[in-house]
Amino acid sequence: MEFASWIAGILSAAVAVVGLFSTPDGDSGNIADGGAAAPPASAERPRDGSSPSGNPEVSSSPSEMADYEEENSGIPLTIRSAHDGSCVPYLAVDFDGSPSGGEFPITRRVGDEDDLTTAQLEAIDMRYVTCADGFLKVADGASVGLLRKGEEDGWRKCAAAASGASIGGSLEITDDARPADVGFEVGASLCAVTAEGRIARATITNIVYNAGYGDSLATVEFELATWKRK
Repeated sequence: MEFASWIAGILSAAVAVVGLFSTPDGDSGNIADGGAAAPPASAERPRDGSSPSGNPEVSSSPSEMADYEEENSGIPLTIRSAHDGSCVPYLAVDFDGSPSGGEFPITRRVGDEDDLTTAQLEAIDMRYVTCADGFLKVADGASVGLLRKGEEDGWRKCAAAASGASIGGSLEITDDARPADVGFEVGASLCAVTAEGRIARATITNIVYNAGYGDSLATVEFELATWKRK
């Protein structure tokens, strides 16, 4: 009887130990992880693109987020050297700017950034900086790209080019730099997705090298079109 009681005690203790390492639903935990139960498998994403909770997810791509309608077209836009011999002034481009000018014009000559408000500085998408050379410099956080000539009209390709064909930090458009080799030529377009959500397409209509050292700095004429969300 004493032997039987001893066996029963051992079996009872074993059952209690197994219970300590069992999850509430009866599955054993991972002992290597301290006995914690394995996490549940991730919910499968529905084919409609919504999240597992059923709430739709918002895409950051302009071409997927919304449809757009034309806001302006055929706006004449020209960039030319702004320096006065000191190489300090530059030409600022704001693709959200008003064609009629005012506090936020499309282009402005900037000699001293302290003369601009914070909002005016943050509105700048691109700078045309010239001295011996001429560079288009994309502002921090802006999205500007180059769309080669021959691409279809409209906003979709332009929206894609603003990020996928980004001109990076800067693009030299001095005559000696042969900018046509990288696609900067008549018929090509500068494309931007702006801070206010517009899509801007500035199509090059004329390039003349008539300013600066050795007449190598470009004066570039564009026709600007913009689209806004419907």
